[in-house]
Amino acid sequence: MKMTHYSLFCLLFVVSLLTERCYGFTCVKVNSCKCKLDDGTVIDLSPLGLTSGNPKYKDVPDAGAGDVFSYNPCYSFTENACNDVSVCQIRNGAGFSAGTQDSARFQYDEQNGLALVYSATSDVLRTTYTYLQCEPDQEGALNVLGEIVADGNYYLYLASKYACPTKDTSGSSGGGGLSGGSILLIIVVVLLFVYLIGGLAFQTAVKKAEGTDRIPNLGFWVTLPGLIKEGFSFTFNTAKLKAGYSSI
Repeated sequence: MKMTHYSLFCLLFVVSLLTERCYGFTCVKVNSCKCKLDDGTVIDLSPLGLTSGNPKYKDVPDAGAGDVFSYNPCYSFTENACNDVSVCQIRNGAGFSAGTQDSARFQYDEQNGLALVYSATSDVLRTTYTYLQCEPDQEGALNVLGEIVADGNYYLYLASKYACPTKDTSGSSGGGGLSGGSILLIIVVVLLFVYLIGGLAFQTAVKKAEGTDRIPNLGFWVTLPGLIKEGFSFTFNTAKLKAGYSSI
């Protein structure tokens, strides 16, 4: 019985690793406006960026502080006192760099999703979080929340079809590689195969077992469906119980 419970623990641990990997979110930076997801798809904002040295979004007012922001994905621009920037904050007629293309990085948080983060230091450090919202029917609309508290952090929301994952058509090498989740799954399958073959050989050669008794930990595999069913029932019943408490 101890072996059965231990084996079940190992199985559930592996499943939890796979689940975490599948639901985790990473987008690896390719350049200042493009990143690649684990499944090989990309988010590429380059169709939105202007190459003329002007911002795509110019002097967009924030939600209430009285500032205006200009923003251009991918390519630097110059406006007011902002030289070669990706984001320019203008307050009382004075321009401040709120981020450069060189500083661009992709960052994900569960509350707001994927952000393209820029930073720059002039008189103080300023950081701009441009949250990317996938809108398949929207060319590109920028909403500016601005600075929530006086901490030098600014928040923009870019809704666009270019913020949606698409197939990578750049032809760059390595685009057909396996994702991390696929590699982990292959490792689990190989280990399971080695375990079964090795167990069969041990049971046959050492313990002289015959028939189904040659299957390693046969009792565990027989009871596994019932254990999984009990596990799911416990999980769902617990979730319903918590929901009931929340509604009281």
